[in-house]
Amino acid sequence: MIAQRRGRTQPELVGALTRTLAGGTWGDRRVAASVLGKLGAGGDPAALVKAATDSKSFVREAVATALGAAPSPGSLEALLALSRDDIAQVRASAALALGTVKDARADKRRAELKSDPEKIVREAAGGS
Repeated sequence: MIAQRRGRTQPELVGALTRTLAGGTWGDRRVAASVLGKLGAGGDPAALVKAATDSKSFVREAVATALGAAPSPGSLEALLALSRDDIAQVRASAALALGTVKDARADKRRAELKSDPEKIVREAAGGS
């Protein structure tokens, strides 16, 4: 990415991604979440946390992955909520992301997800 090569994130890029995440089409919101996650701390973690309640599961799934790639204050609570999503793919992404968080609540929730009714979620949580 350009920002990674330059060693810093351009505020205009982050602003455009944040605006897209807040109001673009669901496909654009999904891509914006993914890119913000790749930017890490140079992105806008608060925008990702807010997007955890997006109406589209594809966006929530990307947000869970992004929060795992760029942990920040508030990301644990958002990931815990996403791990209880109605959609199995969202729960699976949250389970993987919770594995990157050093917190007893994340460990406890991942252990619970090993008993999820959906195989994709159990596998993401490290179960079978």
